[in-house]
Amino acid sequence: MRSALFLLGTAAVCLLNNSCMIAAAMADSAPGPTKTLDPAIAEQAQAPDCWYRYNAAKAPGFCLTTKNDITWEDPAVYVGYWKGLSPYPPHRVIMEARGHTFILRAGYVWDGNSLGHTELAHLMPSLRHDALYHALKEGAPLDREQIDAAYKADCEKYGATLDDITYSALRLFGGAFNDAGMHGTLLIEKAPTKSTKKRRRKK
Repeated sequence: MRSALFLLGTAAVCLLNNSCMIAAAMADSAPGPTKTLDPAIAEQAQAPDCWYRYNAAKAPGFCLTTKNDITWEDPAVYVGYWKGLSPYPPHRVIMEARGHTFILRAGYVWDGNSLGHTELAHLMPSLRHDALYHALKEGAPLDREQIDAAYKADCEKYGATLDDITYSALRLFGGAFNDAGMHGTLLIEKAPTKSTKKRRRKK
């Protein structure tokens, strides 16, 4: 038991150091030193019906872009009611939260897992996780614990590798990634929980 706790503590210290380095790297728009992508990600992107684009020149950083709108309807995750808009005119909607439904518009750029190796099966889990962390950083009314739990559930759903030490490190140090980089990349606008339109009475 003691040896297991020692190993977990040692891994946590190492991951903390890596988190700090990656947080600094992200602030400079550079990928972290231990970040890798599965070659299958680039291969899959060549298929005409693939749901994402891959930019080899930016790999392994923010090299992935969604081709279509993606919607998650998840009764286990409450995301509130708000919209994430581009900070630049015409302030297009980038993402939208409707209770237990989260919508991410086409053209969203992300980097897979922010630390370690990204498998093909990690793409969808990392996409929702990155987008919700992005919104949280910009002031959306979200809970980080719930976001991380959703990532874990998505990894199980899509068959992506996620060991206990990595998940524990995510819970402990995920806030470092959330604070990294520049703020002001998303405008959070509250949305009504119910329609405000008045219904016309039938005569």
